[in-house]
Amino acid sequence: HLAQIRLFLLNKTQNQAEHLWYKRPVDWDRTWGPTFDKLTATLTPRAMIQKSYSGGRNKGQDSPIEVKVEVVWGHAYLAYVTMGIIDCGNPIILRDGTVSHYRFENYLVEEPEQCHKEKVVDKGMMDVVWHLAEAFAKASSFDSIRVDIFIPEDGDPRDAVINEISLSSGAGYAWHWEFFSQLWVDGYKARKLRRSIGQVPPVANLQESAENIARGKEWYAKDYSKCNQKLLSDAMLKEYC
Repeated sequence: HLAQIRLFLLNKTQNQAEHLWYKRPVDWDRTWGPTFDKLTATLTPRAMIQKSYSGGRNKGQDSPIEVKVEVVWGHAYLAYVTMGIIDCGNPIILRDGTVSHYRFENYLVEEPEQCHKEKVVDKGMMDVVWHLAEAFAKASSFDSIRVDIFIPEDGDPRDAVINEISLSSGAGYAWHWEFFSQLWVDGYKARKLRRSIGQVPPVANLQESAENIARGKEWYAKDYSKCNQKLLSDAMLKEYC
């Protein structure tokens, strides 16, 4: 029976892998779908193996806290809690420490939320989150990027890690969407203004960005964080500093 179970699980895994291999992304419910679908259609399918995150709740067995950080022109604007503290909801955290709920039926109303403020913000966990998200945006020269970060709920906040990124977030930011979008547009207006008066705006060095990403943790620890003990885990300090 054990051999049959193993064979069943193997076949199931193979079927799932084959299904994903031939699957092509179609963002039919997103406004940017038609444009991005043409871009992703040019990509060659590849496989990536990623180990699980060990900093979750219940001694690593459950999911960790996850926050989606929106970074525009190098500065983190907000963090949307998608996997929060159990029974505490999914608030938005701002740079000034404000933590608020926004209900779908009334996006204009802020409801202060104390649970994540006391257990995440007041414990200094967001200091590492903001720093890590902005570091990735700088290393890769993105004008706007969403950086999703895992935080150990009961552990050392310096052990936070990047889960994934998104160029086209579909998360709900209530009325922040308007201001966040305007910040992105204003950046391009400022660049256009510089050109109109004969000045050259900053230009992304993509070769340097590729090298920074390739160096990864070493660049983050040495070049960006300057071996700051308040922001780097003991393991990173030992290995790179």
